[in-house]
Amino acid sequence: MPFSTPTLGALALFVLPYAVADFLTPTYPYPSDLTSDTSLVRAAWDNATDTFEDYFKDGVNTTATVGILGTENVTFSFGLFSLEDQLAASKLQYHRAGPQTVAALNGTTSVDGDSIYRIASVSKLITTFAGQIVLNTTVWYQPITEILPEFAAVNVNRSAIAPDWSTITPHDLASHLSGIEATGPIEDLLVSVFTDSQTKDTSVYNVAAEAGLGPSYNPVALAQVTLGLNLSATPEEIAVTFGSAPPVFLSKTTPAYSNLGFMLLGLIVQRISGKGLEEVYNDLVFTPLGMNGSFVNAPLASPYLDRSVIVGPLAASWAYPVDAYTIPSGGLLSTINDLNKLGVGLMNSTLLPRDQTRGWMKPVASLASLSYNIGAPWEIIRYVHNDTGKVTDIYTKLGDSGSYGGMLALIPDYNAGFSFLNGQYEPLTGPQTRGKSALKLIDHVAAAIIPALEAQAAAEAVKKIVGQYTSSTVNSTVGIAFNETTIPNGSPSLSINSWISNGTDMLALYYESEKPRLLVTVPKFEAGCGEIVFQIAQQEQFPTYQAAGLGPFSGIYYSTFDWATFDGDRFLGGSLRTWRVHVDEQGVATQISNDGIRATLVKEVNYPSSTDLHNHALFAGLNFILSSGSAQQHWSVISPSSVARTTFLQILAGQHICHPPTARRYPHLSDIGTSPQHAVKYVGFDAERGNNVGGTSVRGAYLGARYESRREVTDFTVEDYLTGHTELNALERVEDPVDQAALARVTDQLDLGRLLSMPVANLSNGQTRRARIAKALIDRPQVLLLDGPFMGLDPNALARLSEVLRELAESGQPKVVISFRPEDSVPHWINYTVMVDNGLRVVKQGETKSVLKPGTSALQPVQQLSRDGFSTQLPSPPLGEAVIEMTGVRVSYGPKTVLGDWHRPESPGPGLHWSLHRGQRAGVFGPNGSGKTTMLSLITSDHPQAYSLPVKLFGRSRLPEKGEKGISVFDLQQRMGHSSPEVHAFFPRQITVKRALESAWADAPLAKPKLSEDAKNRVAATLRWFTRELSPKADDAPLIEKLKRSSVAEAETLLVSAQVNESDLAWAKETRFGELPFSSERLLLFLRAIVASPELVILDEAFSGMDEIVRDKALLFLSQGEKVSEVTNGTAHESMLSKLGKFTMTGLTDRQALLVISHAKEDVPGCVREWICLPEAGEGREPRTGTLAGPLQLNPKGWDEIWGRS
Repeated sequence: MPFSTPTLGALALFVLPYAVADFLTPTYPYPSDLTSDTSLVRAAWDNATDTFEDYFKDGVNTTATVGILGTENVTFSFGLFSLEDQLAASKLQYHRAGPQTVAALNGTTSVDGDSIYRIASVSKLITTFAGQIVLNTTVWYQPITEILPEFAAVNVNRSAIAPDWSTITPHDLASHLSGIEATGPIEDLLVSVFTDSQTKDTSVYNVAAEAGLGPSYNPVALAQVTLGLNLSATPEEIAVTFGSAPPVFLSKTTPAYSNLGFMLLGLIVQRISGKGLEEVYNDLVFTPLGMNGSFVNAPLASPYLDRSVIVGPLAASWAYPVDAYTIPSGGLLSTINDLNKLGVGLMNSTLLPRDQTRGWMKPVASLASLSYNIGAPWEIIRYVHNDTGKVTDIYTKLGDSGSYGGMLALIPDYNAGFSFLNGQYEPLTGPQTRGKSALKLIDHVAAAIIPALEAQAAAEAVKKIVGQYTSSTVNSTVGIAFNETTIPNGSPSLSINSWISNGTDMLALYYESEKPRLLVTVPKFEAGCGEIVFQIAQQEQFPTYQAAGLGPFSGIYYSTFDWATFDGDRFLGGSLRTWRVHVDEQGVATQISNDGIRATLVKEVNYPSSTDLHNHALFAGLNFILSSGSAQQHWSVISPSSVARTTFLQILAGQHICHPPTARRYPHLSDIGTSPQHAVKYVGFDAERGNNVGGTSVRGAYLGARYESRREVTDFTVEDYLTGHTELNALERVEDPVDQAALARVTDQLDLGRLLSMPVANLSNGQTRRARIAKALIDRPQVLLLDGPFMGLDPNALARLSEVLRELAESGQPKVVISFRPEDSVPHWINYTVMVDNGLRVVKQGETKSVLKPGTSALQPVQQLSRDGFSTQLPSPPLGEAVIEMTGVRVSYGPKTVLGDWHRPESPGPGLHWSLHRGQRAGVFGPNGSGKTTMLSLITSDHPQAYSLPVKLFGRSRLPEKGEKGISVFDLQQRMGHSSPEVHAFFPRQITVKRALESAWADAPLAKPKLSEDAKNRVAATLRWFTRELSPKADDAPLIEKLKRSSVAEAETLLVSAQVNESDLAWAKETRFGELPFSSERLLLFLRAIVASPELVILDEAFSGMDEIVRDKALLFLSQGEKVSEVTNGTAHESMLSKLGKFTMTGLTDRQALLVISHAKEDVPGCVREWICLPEAGEGREPRTGTLAGPLQLNPKGWDEIWGRS
């Protein structure tokens, strides 16, 4: 049963996981096929609606339906529309009549595209649209006092605390920047007091006192409340009531949602247009767009009453007063078909000039969250694609009022959008769940459709535009390709793969052989028939300045500067960066031209998809059976390759394409009626990045200060993470008893009960593992695949997690399959094992006792040298001056001390007393949460307390002292080399391998390195030594391997030839960091830490996640450089470079100090001698210290000694 990687059909669904900040334009031309049987959008729509059907049919609670639990009582309708595929508006709809509608005494008992709903605050969008039509630009920014004389009169005698209406404009009202009250008297508690007093036949004073609201009231206030009940108030009454109420904010300061603002905007539109309320909407919007099912007042007679969705009592939820002044804010009614027409009309500028539409659909203000902006009255959601991190702006208007709600969403990047309407009656005295249910439904559809629109756009671009273009008159060619990874900023796009103009290589001349991205700047319908305009995006782009490792002001230049440099490289009035693709009626490219060159090139043939170039078989001939019976089969997958381990588990999970399709079957899952996607859960710890629970991570100044942070409402707890409540500003949750039962079950299984209220950022490594496993178990999977769960755990945490997994596996629900490295200690309860080699082949499988053959290691010859060339007799280098000095360091966050909570009798005082000297090779050990990361953050000066604590680095404090300058962060960066999982998580993925290594001589990874000739030689030497591991596309044998097979004379010739032009290192200038396998990424960051021979090398779990062979080679390079090629059978073999006397890298020198942090003894370099083991925080025990007799590989008891088990 061979497997292969996904091909073109899924090319945009498997891309890089990081965000970019591009032009605010589409990445690809608009997708034109949303409805055919082969459309990715149609498939996503069917999947999303099939999930609805499955859930509403029998309440199935699966992985697919968990996001829509509790929505079964809602009546709702969805509709998708597109300017490019007009069939979408009719073909892609879904309607569901809830129980209240089915049993309704009035209106319809079923729903379709013509069913009439109240649309709540979507009315605000239509009111603003009418204002865009009837108000000119001058009026939009004219003071209210000049438009409504009633407010001018109020303003004359206004109090000091009343709003100044001469500073508030219609635009302020539409964009929620007026600062006035949200609802005013309409939702005043005095309304309830007044009503209760009448019901109870008692005085207002008594009712108010009972409610704790004061025994007296102002008659004017009561009059305002009366106005709230009289929805047909005159403009004069409204002005008097609203006009003198104190503002909540000063105008034009912050967006604050105001229903009153739109009531006033409705008055302004009526006043300027000279039309009544019903005429405003019918004449300006509904009739011109053919919205025949939309109304200002609720229809109360046939035939429209028969189409109305009336979910509650007719008077309470449907028949509001006619022509109420609240209608512009939230009183209109419409259908899905009509909202689709409205969406098309807005995006197509049917009733407005295009430039006015574009200007209107822009943000006016931002909210505190970076994910949302506010327009007039757009609620602009910055949707982040899960697989790429790309941001797509969605222009929405959400409505939610009483028993009804709705939304219109426009997605300009795809020239498409969707509409949504819903209804459910809920008595005011009961729980209010409809609003939350509506948002669940919208999230479900958006999560399916938006990625599918992006994927469809990419697939169509590949099919219609990718190809070779050639001139018939001059020596000019252009190759347009789809690049999934090999692009400057790590996001998929079309790109220029080759460009020859008049025989000149333009990419080499103008773009340093980069393959620049092409982004759409003028879509087809805007540019005129048959043409799409693209711009080259050359600058490296980042979503935030923090992601670029810059400050807020330098970031605007260096992190997202294409917006200011897009039109460069001009020649005779045209830009070399502007490309015009000419397309036929089907959108297929026929030719391309460049504004600077002015040559037209005709399209010849398409390039093959990049996925076709590496479509190789994975695990050919695989046979594997995981029994569903009662037999206790606890499987492990063991391989030296992290890629092999992960791929094997992915295949079990149903990923990758199977040939033939019937060779991979799940008979038990078929019997119980579920799919592998729902029943098989993969949780990766080995070769995955960014495994922080809940998507939270500690970003910013220092990573070790998680206990210092104050607890905020946005600090999601473990319970929030497990139950999926990790959205900011979420509506009040309604707990599901089924979910609570599942939560109680998994928290008991994994001993998480006492941690439920803890912020996820405070979890230790082992606790995080258990939380992620628990998250997978809540959905009751049949099979749980755990990829490297013991990676990075200290021995004690490892033992605890092993016991938890044993109990889980022996329960049989679910079946558990775990991956290990060959050097890992496989738990005794694992009774079946699959051994996989580096070539993705199963070499042995069966019972563990047979596969692993315990005891065979005792037959191996006694090793005289460690894997990195050290013997037990090798003396440590002589010690030089101190590199690090800590004299009584104690780190506390409030009452909690996380480091230094002890007093050693032999120390001069309490706290941590520790130093590291030149020539010293030391290890810092301790359980998870013992303060190792805090200690390291003091050394790297990431921790703010590094400035105040008694810490000296290279003999100097961070702050100046008497007669001595402080040491700057730039000095530290030049003198330290640091590799860790945290560095990996934040390292820019778009830079090349060569640039990544050169950044060891730069102030930041993206800053320009200062390279001497020696630095260039060190980079070249290191890249040559690790070409096999860092060049995934290398087909030919690397130079180092050729030298190894050559005679001395032949080797010298090969080396001289390669050093002349570095042709053997061309791959390093093309391959991006983000293209490398996880193991190779870790290797490159390790090499970056040592290549410049810094005075202090810090390796914090630097080898975690590296493949065994790669790690051993890296350890040997750390100690021996290029002098020793390998150590086999206890013998070190001199390299050919050493024989030639041409080596550059020598390994660690006596002037360098080494600091290692690790939880795996195999990852500790053989040169480490001194060690300190920190106690767990809060124990009050002092740290233990000691000296190893030799390399841990040759001294197994040394590891037990470190951990206090000897």
